[in-house]
Amino acid sequence: MIRTHEQFEAALEQGMHLLNAAPPEGTPDHTRLLALMQDIAAYRPAVRLAPEENPAATRLSQQLHTFEERLTPPMTSHWQSMIGGDFGGHR
Repeated sequence: MIRTHEQFEAALEQGMHLLNAAPPEGTPDHTRLLALMQDIAAYRPAVRLAPEENPAATRLSQQLHTFEERLTPPMTSHWQSMIGGDFGGHR
């Protein structure tokens, strides 16, 4: 859990490093990146900076959003094959 601004800055740096390394899913670095993302998202500083005052945080936020989109599994279901009338040859 991040409690201080210094810990937050360190987490941002670690997060940027891990994002640049693009760790494969299921690896320890991937797990660490997910944990950092949660810690960064949960951190509530006593004083909030405007995004333009903290460009590293803005960059990391954008990278985390992109990474999160890549992690989100596509919508699939057993009903998907029925879309468009494909019933597997059954009539």
